[in-house]
Amino acid sequence: MDLSRLVAVAVLLGALRPLRSHCAGDVKGPPPVQPVPGAGAHLLAAQRVVTRYSGGNLTWWTDRLDPLVRELEAAGYRDGESLFAVPYDFRYSVAPRGHPSAAGACNFDDFTRLVERASSLSQGRPVVVVAHSFGCALTYQFLLGRPLAWRRRFVKRVILVASALGGFSEGMNDLAAGTDYGLPNVARPSRVRLARSQQSALWRLPTPTVFGDRPLVVTRNTTYTAHNIAEFFEAVGFPEGVRPYVTRVLPAWEALPAPMVPVTSIIGVGVSTPETFVYGEDGFVGTPEVVYGDGDGDINMVSLVAIEKEWSGVEGQVLKVVRLPGVRHDGFFNVGFALKKVVAEILEAGGTVELHPKIGRVQIDAGPVWKEDRCRVHEDVWFE
Repeated sequence: MDLSRLVAVAVLLGALRPLRSHCAGDVKGPPPVQPVPGAGAHLLAAQRVVTRYSGGNLTWWTDRLDPLVRELEAAGYRDGESLFAVPYDFRYSVAPRGHPSAAGACNFDDFTRLVERASSLSQGRPVVVVAHSFGCALTYQFLLGRPLAWRRRFVKRVILVASALGGFSEGMNDLAAGTDYGLPNVARPSRVRLARSQQSALWRLPTPTVFGDRPLVVTRNTTYTAHNIAEFFEAVGFPEGVRPYVTRVLPAWEALPAPMVPVTSIIGVGVSTPETFVYGEDGFVGTPEVVYGDGDGDINMVSLVAIEKEWSGVEGQVLKVVRLPGVRHDGFFNVGFALKKVVAEILEAGGTVELHPKIGRVQIDAGPVWKEDRCRVHEDVWFE
């Protein structure tokens, strides 16, 4: 196996509550975590990270990514040689041009340097960037913020796992009812404050470009869609969210231009996913009835396939789509056949499809032969 072509891993980190500075328009809080060299020439982004010191080196571990990292290491990847990590504090998000975003800008600058370093260690070859969930949105915005010549020079392929570049319906309900991030016995007021304290929460909202007029939240008097989210903020008692949403979020997602580097999109399908939240007589203090649709359990199908719809007709944009039936949003790295497929796509993108025996049998491209230089879209429905 040619290890010189392998990956770097970029990891999103989240933890405490950030503080908003109204005068600056930015989000302030504890210093963001810096990228850490370690783990190739692919870059992976994920969430829920814990840290530990090992042998004097700072090593990043996540409950979601551990199985993937183990499989990549079993396949021959080596920390600091063919695998690198970029942790990211998921409380923060970047802002469109003209708006301050100190944490986001700092992270993207470090991301840029690490990609260049990974390429240098790979004898100048371009790297493969792997992202999951919110990491997909950050990676996409990162690419758009780099010159096209830089992208083509340093990025061989981007692998987006469970991307939500159009937001998702449950992001609306999180701002109305709050979220506990898995913490026990959190009272509703605390859940609401927690959900609204993070700038990144606004990035989870369905975008008008992708969701259009689909009903997202329904009350006795009003139906809220992606087009009247500002009114929704007022209705749930979150008026302070209107300005950052209108000035910092909408401009960043008013369109989905193709990044013009090869992309593989791996998505889960066929899982019941919240689509519309219907509130009754008690209004937003009550518990909504949930209408379900297709998706991966968290991300709605319309958002999962948004890039396929937007990019498949763009001349020069290479796009491969892999659909994994029954795989939930958080199951790509702990469901056996899904993990195998993700690893197979990473190895193929890195220039080899050889797998270590410990990974087991992996089927690659269960469909027509896909040629990167001739096809824009290859759709692969893959079963164990």
